[in-house]
Order: sequence, then structure tokens, then C-alpha cells
Amino acid sequence: MRKKILASILIMIIVFVGINMILINSSVLADSHRFDYNGELNEGKYPGFKAKLDAIKRERPGWKIRIMETGLDWNEVIRREGDGVGRSPRSLVQGKYGEWIVSNQTYDNGSWRAASDKAISYVMDPRNWLNPNNSSILQFMQLSYFEVSDENVKVALKDTFFDNMDNAKIINNVSRDYNINVFFVVARIIQEQGYKGSATWKMDSDGKSYYNPFNINASGNGVSEIIKNALQRAKDKGWDTFEKGLRGGIEKIGTDYINEKQDTLYLQKFDVESKGTLYSHQYMQNIDAPRTEASILKSKMDKINGVLDNNVVLLIPVYNNMPAIPTAEPNGNIDIGPINIQLKNNHTDWNVRENASISSKSVAKVANSSTIVLSIMRTNDGWHRVVLVDGTFGYIKFENDVWEQVNDVKNTNEAMIVKGDDVALRAGPGTNEPVIMRLSKNSILTRVDNTSRYNINGYIWDRVELPNGKKGFVARNFLEDTKKANNIYRVKVNDYLIMRDAPNGQDIRHLGDGVLVTVLERANEKVNGYFRDKIITAEGAVGYVARDYLVNVNGEEKEEPKNKPEPQPSVQPAPQPVPQPEKKPENVNGNSNLIDNKNDEKKIIRVSPEAKADDLKKKYSNVKDISNNDLGTGTTVKIDNKEYKIIKIGDVNGDGETDEIDAILILRKSIDIIQFNNIQNEAADVDKDGNSDEIDALRILRYTIGLNEIKY
Repeated sequence: MRKKILASILIMIIVFVGINMILINSSVLADSHRFDYNGELNEGKYPGFKAKLDAIKRERPGWKIRIMETGLDWNEVIRREGDGVGRSPRSLVQGKYGEWIVSNQTYDNGSWRAASDKAISYVMDPRNWLNPNNSSILQFMQLSYFEVSDENVKVALKDTFFDNMDNAKIINNVSRDYNINVFFVVARIIQEQGYKGSATWKMDSDGKSYYNPFNINASGNGVSEIIKNALQRAKDKGWDTFEKGLRGGIEKIGTDYINEKQDTLYLQKFDVESKGTLYSHQYMQNIDAPRTEASILKSKMDKINGVLDNNVVLLIPVYNNMPAIPTAEPNGNIDIGPINIQLKNNHTDWNVRENASISSKSVAKVANSSTIVLSIMRTNDGWHRVVLVDGTFGYIKFENDVWEQVNDVKNTNEAMIVKGDDVALRAGPGTNEPVIMRLSKNSILTRVDNTSRYNINGYIWDRVELPNGKKGFVARNFLEDTKKANNIYRVKVNDYLIMRDAPNGQDIRHLGDGVLVTVLERANEKVNGYFRDKIITAEGAVGYVARDYLVNVNGEEKEEPKNKPEPQPSVQPAPQPVPQPEKKPENVNGNSNLIDNKNDEKKIIRVSPEAKADDLKKKYSNVKDISNNDLGTGTTVKIDNKEYKIIKIGDVNGDGETDEIDAILILRKSIDIIQFNNIQNEAADVDKDGNSDEIDALRILRYTIGLNEIKY
């Protein structure tokens, strides 16, 4: 709290530099301009995009990138996408609280709330999702058809309720007819129907069956009304076969959205295409839907070799007057995750309410003090969202003289391995429960409840615990007993095992004796006398360790090693290799002392605030293609045909200057108003203590008035 106060005071005494200068009148609609990205984009107008787009081109050379200049003011967009609060909000979130929501007023089935401006800004900021290895980037993929075989469509249908060759042929033919990406069609069906199907897939009425695979007009309060409206639409349109229902749904999406330039998942949610219906013409209200559907889309395209590598065209929207730093994720401001609570003696028949209100109707009663109630979410006003052993959800008002938290209750203690990618660890059992975090494939956790009592939303949910103490629920089909896996190893050392960021890289952490890890890749050659295998820890950290100190948990254990593995300083990282002296260029002015030795592993070069291009040229020969002569943070440079990024100490915004603007950004980050990427964090860490905080900001301010120096 003291830090936040100090940072706020410092901000107030610095001259405020406005970022958002020009507001566009909401009545003005400027047509969007689309063009291919070839490495050119106005960084001053669209800050923070170019470096991310260039990274995509390097890592995904088969992808095509297009820019969509919306011509819209960012602040106006966020305001208008939040319209409708109190009536029918344009943007909703499910299972989120705190900074994510406007109020506790609920919509539809009671689990949806109006999204806040901060939440909308976070999910709408494209810079948050431009990671070429994360599924969220596919929300920007244009959804045109590309040729694919019926057999490959059948592969994409695996593990779904509509997995058969007839359906694969129908989906491929209809997608081809309407020029729509077949994998998007599969993903949209799954998004609407789930992997196991829903009540609107096949609806019987008057002796006939009707199909509404895309849930067109499937809306209303309560399941019965939703099904009624979905059935009526299917009847009116004569969708009495799957093909007719599919063709009708695709025709609507094609006519109403894709052919109207809302041709990405992002644009189908956020209507920023100027067609006279700006902001209002959207397929869904859920602000998370584009990323959720993108995850399904990627999983289906990944199943066929080469499809994802060669058939992606990204359309990236940019806005006027965007903030210099991508919008940070909202704070949930709520305690989530399972804990056990119990009535104290002499208290019985305590009401479990439908909603967090004493006036809400009772859905169950806690009969006696021996009953363990699982609390999965706790708000600041004392309400607990709970689930009973019979699967009933509800709310209780926690009072200290009535309720108490009890020690953890376990029925098992099993080491399990995560089988899927990006698996959700949820606060409670069910797909509607808040996500605590995402688990990496092959990470290891402990299952503490395998009673199968929670059979909800088509999954059996197991309660689990991570090595860091976090608890939650994971669907059982994403877990496997480590005893069945052949790539689970136990660390066997006398002291500690070094984990590195590369086979010959830096020390990133120490693993103690008995720690379980998953081997991802086996090394084929030794580095400094060791085979260093790529592993993932239970927490999801990836690195490299010496194979000699790993024992397969399902094989025979080797004799305990006699020596400590790879003796290293306990605090300082392993020293980096010293570059060989390079031939200095002739007749070049500059100060090479302003340039740090380049890091060939991380592909970075740290420089002092005064450093310029000439200083770099004096340090190294064969310097080419410097993207910014001022060497701002994020500048790229080629040395001996290897590309490096510049980190100028103190220069957070990348303009080549270490000044009060950078101090303001660091202060705003220190009180959680904005967030930094990895390079910005390194630039901001002026005092090299591993943090970017108000002390670093103060050092920059002292530097600007000549009271101290800043060096790399």
C-alpha cells in the first residue's frame, strides 16, 4: 500500500504527458482500410504492434498478415462496446468479478454480468494476443475456405458427438459452397453444441426431427425458452436434416457476417467495421468467445500436418489513440479456489441460497455440523459460493461465530500428469466455474479427491493440488496416472539439480531431491559432459537438466550419485561465454563502453541511455540493418547475420530516450494500471534487483536532472 501511495505522489508531481489527444465524434463513421503488412507500420500512430508482427513473420513464415485500419478512436470504441448496461449489455462475462464487471446484476441464466471498460479494453487490445504460438491469435484469422479433403475433415471431428464420414462430407461440401473455412465451421458447432451435443442439435416435434447446429435464435431466459426458440427457427426454415440446418446456419453467418466484412472471430464479436451498424451487429455477447473458439479452431487445424502452417491469413485491427502499453488483465478482486468450511456445533439447517442475498430463495440446507461444505469462491462482503456433496450449487453468508474453515479433506494422494494443452484449473467442478490458471501439457499435480461425486456438464471433476499449494478442479479426462506414463522422472541428487534455459544456458532454478518432472525431449549429444534433456516441472516451467540425475519413476532406480551435480554459485547465474575479440571497424566515431556484450542465447544487447548507433558500430564489426539509430528499446540490429534486440536501460517506451515519460510508465505499472512485456521489464529494471518499481522510476527522474548515472 505504501508503494502505491508513493507512486501516486510521484505521478502527481511529474508533468502529465497526455497520450490520448484526439477524440473522434461518435457520429462519424470512417471506412476501414485493409492492406498487407510487409514490415511497414507507423509505430508512432500504432505503438507496440510492429515488433509483435515482425516476430510472427519470423516464427510463422507461411502466414500472411493484413492490417485493418479501423479509423476509430480507441476510447470511443471501448465506451460503445460497453453500451447497454442495465438493459441488455453489449458485452458480458461469465464467472468473473472484481475489475471484470460493472456490477453484480446478472443476465440470462444468472451467471453472466456486464463487462467493465477495463475488461473490454483488455480483450479487445490485439497486442495482448499476438503470440504466434498461442491459440488466441487465431481470433484474427480470416475465415475463407481453403481446399481440404473429406478424410482430413473427418480427423477434425475426432472426439466429437458428430464424428462420422457422412457428416465430414456434408460439412466440407457446404463450407466449400459458401467459401467458409471448414475448421471454423467445426469449431462453431462445438462452440454452440459442446463436444457431447446439446438439446438443440436434434429436436423432435410433431413426429419429425429438426436441427439447429449453430443455435440460431436460441436465446431466452431458461433452458426451455431457449430450446423453444431454437426449435421454432428450425421449423420455420424447414431444417429437418443436419445438412439443411448446417446450410441454413452457414448461410446466415456468411450473408450476415463474413460477406459484411466481419470475417474473423474477433470482428464477429466486436463490430468495428463501419457499415452503419457500428458496434451493434455482433454474433455473441461473451467477450471471451473469440479466444475460446480460436482455441477449438487451432486444436482442429493442428490435427492435420501442414494445415496450420500454410493456410492462415491474419487481419489485425488497429485504432487511433491507443495507449502506449497494452491493456493489463483486470484484477478479479475475489478469492477463488476450493476450501473446506463447516458449521460449528449447535448450528443446523443453515440455508444455502440461490444467489448471494439473504432474500434469495433457499435451494438446500446444511443439516448438521459434521457436514463438510466446499467453498469455491469468496467475495469481500462475506458470501461464499459453495457446492454440496450432491452437486448442488448455492451461496452461504459466512459468519465467524457460525462457520469455520477446516483442514483439507483428502481421500487420495495420487501423482497425475496433465494430458491436454492449456487445460483449465477451475475454482469449482463445472465448465461455468472461474479459471484459476491454465495448466501446461505434461505438467504434474496431485489428485486429492477422486470420488467421482462431481459429475457436472458432461465431465467427472477431480479435485487437485499443485506443488505451489494452489487447489482446484480438473476434468478427469485430462488427467493420467503417472504410473502409466513412461516420461515421468524423479530428481535424484545429494544437494540440488540445476535447471537451465538452454542446454548451455543460464541457471534459472534449482530442483531438489525427489522432485517429479516430465521429460519432453531427450538430448542426442552432450554439452559440457552431460546429456541435457528438455523437461517441464509440475508448475509448468520448461528448461534443461543433466540426464544423469533423473530416475524414471516406473523403471529401476539407479544408484544415488556420489557427487553434487554441476557445482555452481547458489545465487549468481552461470557466467555467459565471453565473446572473442572482434575486429574494430576503421574510422568510426563512438563509445563502445556504452554497449554491453551481446547475449547470443537471448539475442539481446543491453545499452546505456546515451548509446547511439555509432557506439554499437564501434563495439562490433559487421553491424547491419539498425532499425532505429537512437537504439531505443526494441530496436533490431543484425551482427554477423544474427538479429538482436536492443534493451536501452530506462527506455521503456522505446523512443530512444530515458526520461520522465518512462518514469511515469514504470509508476503506472507499479500500481497495476498497466503491464509490461519481458523486454520492457528488463529496460525498466534500472537498479537490477529483478523488479521494475517506484525506485527505478526515481532513479530515472534523478538521471534526467543530472543527480545520478544509469549504466547497462
